[in-house]
Amino acid sequence: MKPLSFLFLFLTTFNGAIAQESLNTQLLGHLPYAEDLSEVRGAYHNGREYALVGVYNGFSIVDVTNPANPIQVFFEPGPESIWRDPFYNDGYAYCVTEGGGGLVIVDMSPLPGNTNLNVVNYTGSTFPWASAHNMFIDTIAERAYIFGSNNGVGGAIILDVSNPMSPVELGRWNDHYIHDAYVRGDTMWAACLEAGVFLVDVSDPANPVNITNWLTPSEFAHNVWPSDDNGFCFTTDEVNSGFVTGYNMANLQNVVESDKVRHPLTTGVIPHNVHYFNGFLLTSHYRDGLTIHDATDPENIILSGYYDTSPFEGGGFNGAWGTWPYLPSGNVLVADIEEGLFVVGVDYVQAARLEGTVTNASNSVPLSDVQVTVVGPSLIEATDIFGEYATGLAQGGTFDVTFVKGGFLTQTVSGVVLQNGQVTQLDVELVPDVAFNFSGAVTEVGSGNAIEGAQVSIVNEFFDLQLNTNSNGQYTQDPFFAGSYEVTVGAWGYQTQCQTIQVSVNGTAPNFQLTKGYYDDFSLDFGWEVLGDATTGVWVRDYPIGTDFNGSFANPDSDVDDDCGGLAFVTGNTEGPAGADDVDDGTTVLRSPIMDLSDLSHANVAFDYWFFNEGGDGNPNDQLIVKVNNGSDITTLASLPVTANGWTDFSITLDAFTELTNSMRIYFETSDTPPGHLVEAGVDRFRIVDATGIDEVSAPSMSIYPNPSSGTATVRLVGPFQKAEMRVFDSMGRQVVSNRRMVSGNNPLETYLASGIYFVETVVDGQRIVAKLVVER
Repeated sequence: MKPLSFLFLFLTTFNGAIAQESLNTQLLGHLPYAEDLSEVRGAYHNGREYALVGVYNGFSIVDVTNPANPIQVFFEPGPESIWRDPFYNDGYAYCVTEGGGGLVIVDMSPLPGNTNLNVVNYTGSTFPWASAHNMFIDTIAERAYIFGSNNGVGGAIILDVSNPMSPVELGRWNDHYIHDAYVRGDTMWAACLEAGVFLVDVSDPANPVNITNWLTPSEFAHNVWPSDDNGFCFTTDEVNSGFVTGYNMANLQNVVESDKVRHPLTTGVIPHNVHYFNGFLLTSHYRDGLTIHDATDPENIILSGYYDTSPFEGGGFNGAWGTWPYLPSGNVLVADIEEGLFVVGVDYVQAARLEGTVTNASNSVPLSDVQVTVVGPSLIEATDIFGEYATGLAQGGTFDVTFVKGGFLTQTVSGVVLQNGQVTQLDVELVPDVAFNFSGAVTEVGSGNAIEGAQVSIVNEFFDLQLNTNSNGQYTQDPFFAGSYEVTVGAWGYQTQCQTIQVSVNGTAPNFQLTKGYYDDFSLDFGWEVLGDATTGVWVRDYPIGTDFNGSFANPDSDVDDDCGGLAFVTGNTEGPAGADDVDDGTTVLRSPIMDLSDLSHANVAFDYWFFNEGGDGNPNDQLIVKVNNGSDITTLASLPVTANGWTDFSITLDAFTELTNSMRIYFETSDTPPGHLVEAGVDRFRIVDATGIDEVSAPSMSIYPNPSSGTATVRLVGPFQKAEMRVFDSMGRQVVSNRRMVSGNNPLETYLASGIYFVETVVDGQRIVAKLVVER
């Protein structure tokens, strides 16, 4: 397997009124639709070329013989659905949809002279079905395959369509749900989402036999397409920043990944469907439109063209749904969900490839993870475990190439000539850099005492060193190399600090002093525990991966600003749709390490949190609950409100709820309560305010008296501030008192509330302070 190539080439082509980013492609024609589109297939029928187009409210046949003037010649209305998949075989068009109605069969034989076409519907007998996600026809064997139907688990229903208007059932493969598949002769390549890709022998359709199976890089195999000789196949993972991946099929019991690529036009774009055509891969890349990759060498797949059909950017399910490159004219059809049908001309240009091996000059050992950069187009590659790299460009030229690896001297090779359709071999030897010992100390501010077990993270683009201090507070790394590093230092019970340091061969390692106080931005692992029985969406410390639901982030796409690193605790963190890894089937609990707060008379727990609760059936009814355990009793502090598409700062007084002891823990607990909704939560920048000495110590404070209250109370707010507002929530998190302006000093609160527990929240210059109020009538 060769490493991933990153290519950044941007050209713009203008054609008529439509201007799109393009490379080695030309817009030939465009037909807008009033409704959203889904899949497109092509047909060559009675001497003319047609596009078969899935439309939200039906099935469309478009004459594209003159690509500059595409004309819809037939439309069959159908149940509304965003999924509609057509196919053509020997004068007949077929179409399935998840909206129902079975298999729509259209007799196209009267075209082009007569557009009054005969239509029948087929819904099976032994394997009855009404809805299906996708279909494929092996036109040589005249067998249709229905995928993702509401029969069985949604595998493949196999039909004989030699009598086109009267299909006959031949069998069924029902091992896994099939999202999309390709069939040639005796073999079916099936993309089964999380289950991976399955190769199935369908020579006896009544008894299909599994040959082999494997997982794709993101474990969300959306579609699969083999090369003409079956020697390789290619898949897409329908997730943000997903891969188009090639596999060597020489040994079916050991299918090996040959290469994988992303499309770099915009960040996070999702690949949908890939097709193999004469050594090239044509892929509908949603918001980036059509992409073309040169796969004449499947071990080194290179982007060689694209046409961006969509005004959207990045991750999201808009833009190009499907493409079809098999018309006799060579014109390529692209169905864009919002923008309509495109007819695109493609110049199939073979890439200019660069390959080689990098070794250690002192002993000839291959070097992995060497950064290879083609200067100018910013083409960046990395060597694999064998020291090999393989990359390339859509357009050749003369370039400088740099080779960089930590612990070695950088080397630049000038004047490297790359030519389209050719491979340039460039092998280099890197000279080792000077190594030295690097050692420093971590102590406590004020006392100067050594801090044993402090974590010292030293990271740059080449090294990721995670060190711990010994009983003398010393950390040591040998060998170490000069350079710029990001250093993060911390220990539980101390404030984490981070900085950039520049280290030279003759320089000394820095010493660090940490201030006492409980603080955790999760840049270091201090041992928070994850409990509970949820099957998905459990708490995980990670770099957040954003998920989208109706235009809003469900899972955050980053941690809180202005802390160290980019890590946070979030519930589930998988690329894909919003519900792919949210909290399901139980409860997930995040529990802090033990804190000794026994020497404090007053303490606030503060943190930034994220809580998303939408979708599903009925009104969302889930909670993110904060609890405290003082070693003997667990008390609920708050049920946190849903956040508004962002991280929210929160603070609450601990000693108003429980005794401060030497065995304190904080819990964050959430679950998906029936009937089920999207539930995502996050926690970052945790701190015990009065114990840390950070800025919040001088922040305004709030108290409530009398508490319990029989009907009226006074909320006292002390401290400097510009603006403050108060709200009151019941124990279920429902707002019962709307926003009220607050003044410094005493603020009367007429509760008019039934007996129970309430939470008084003030927002003071953007900072939240929460206290419990008990009403006893």
